[in-house]
This record gives sequence, structure tokens and C-alpha cells, in this order.
Amino acid sequence: MLLAAAVFPGTIVELILERHYDKLLQYVPFVLCIAAFLTLAIVIVKATPATIWAMRSVMLTMFPVTLFGIWQHFDGNMDFQRDIRPNADYWTQVDFAIHGAAPLLAPGILALAAGVALIATYRHPALQRR
Repeated sequence: MLLAAAVFPGTIVELILERHYDKLLQYVPFVLCIAAFLTLAIVIVKATPATIWAMRSVMLTMFPVTLFGIWQHFDGNMDFQRDIRPNADYWTQVDFAIHGAAPLLAPGILALAAGVALIATYRHPALQRR
């Protein structure tokens, strides 16, 4: 859980360094990182079934948001390619978009950290019946 908890503040720092705050939609990873860090911290300090399930709920939202982020990065790169290479065929634009300025797999760090947090609570003692 500590490993996962360390990823979220690091991701916030990286987002700030990348100036990932031009559009309203770019604040989504900030909000999710804060929510994930807070719920993880609560579970680390006081693990109860309620806190674990709250943390798991936040972590489960990371997966569709990660896919959406990957799509947003790809779509932004494609828009740029369409502007600078309007006569290129589709697959050439896709090839350049995959290697574009917005890294496609960068949002994946959220899903990776969420997966680690979910695994860390698998069969957690606080969830066991006494």
C-alpha cells in the first residue's frame, strides 16, 4: 500500500511539471490522485471494511479513466498530425500519433498504482470475519 501511496503524489508532481492543466479535463488525474492518496492513507492508518471498500471504489475508477486518458492523448496527437500532415494517409498519421508529444501510456501509471493498491487489500485481515 505504501508503494501505491507513493505513486500518486509523484504523479501529481509530474503532471505539474508537464503543465497538465490547460483544459478542465486535464484536472481529472489531479482529483483522482488526491482521492486515491487520501483513501489509501486512511486505510494505512485505520483499515476497516468501510475504508477498504471506499479505497477500492476509488481505485476501480482508475481503470476506465486510464483508458479514457490514453484515448485523449492519442486523439490529441492525431489532431496535431492531421494539422501538420493533412495529405498523409491514415496509417501514417496513426504511426506519428503513437510517437507524438502526448505519451500514450502515461495515464497507465494510475491503473498500475490502483492495481497494486487493490492487490494489497486482497484478503486483508480487516475484511476477515472474526
